Amino acid sequence: MLVNNEFIFLQLQKTGGTYLESLILEHFPQTKQLGKHFRPSKSFDFQGKKVIGSIRNPWEWYLSYWSYSCLNKGGPYYQCCKKKSLIKFFTNGRKYNCHQEIPYCFNDLTNITKSEISRPSNKWARLYENANDPERFREWIKLVLAPERKFDLFQDYGVSTISNFAGIYTYLFFFLFAKDFQILFDESMSIDTLENIKLNLDGILKTENLESDFIFTLNSLNIPYHKALTPALAKKEKANTSNRAHPTSFYYDKETAELVANKEKFLINKFDYVFD
Repeated sequence: MLVNNEFIFLQLQKTGGTYLESLILEHFPQTKQLGKHFRPSKSFDFQGKKVIGSIRNPWEWYLSYWSYSCLNKGGPYYQCCKKKSLIKFFTNGRKYNCHQEIPYCFNDLTNITKSEISRPSNKWARLYENANDPERFREWIKLVLAPERKFDLFQDYGVSTISNFAGIYTYLFFFLFAKDFQILFDESMSIDTLENIKLNLDGILKTENLESDFIFTLNSLNIPYHKALTPALAKKEKANTSNRAHPTSFYYDKETAELVANKEKFLINKFDYVFD
């Protein structure tokens, strides 16, 4: 989360946040970074500042998440592939990102424990061995979105009601941008009620048009910026990129493309995405 005198930028994983982060820190020098993918806490004072976020094509998002993990990087990679340990498991690294506010019940803790005991760490590691192997990716995404493995990448996703009808990406979107993220654990939640969730979001940037969307959003929200920002956006190299050598369509088959379409249909419809 980046905070300055003009706006707040919430960084959703694998949507260009690291790329924009360096530019914001450079061209808005009063900016402070409060964690990486952190959401505002209950006590956070927005002081009337506008909130900006970013979003990415869901099919591309999953592929990017997997291929980046193939570099043996990232929290989800560690969560999946680390040595099994209940002591380490209950010391959740994400607890500092408002996760101490998540309403775990005894049944949740029991399910998390069972999931950790059965977590196929060697299988996860094998699926991250080659970022240019579509078969590994297809097996990976089916494992990621399988109900029995819903605790492996993000414990809190597995606990959430959203995990019953939507994918990890939808959960992370609402966890970051929802004004009250605890609603994600309400048993009355369904795919039909997602649209009713109130968001801390005044402007959204699509990763596919990140540079132009950023300037457009600053202008539309009347946020002043230095004229040097525009040419800097054109010259800036992308950060945290993966090492895959093929387009998105190379990795998906009909089954896995439809799996993402079903699990992430809320975001797909809301932001007019299609499988390319």
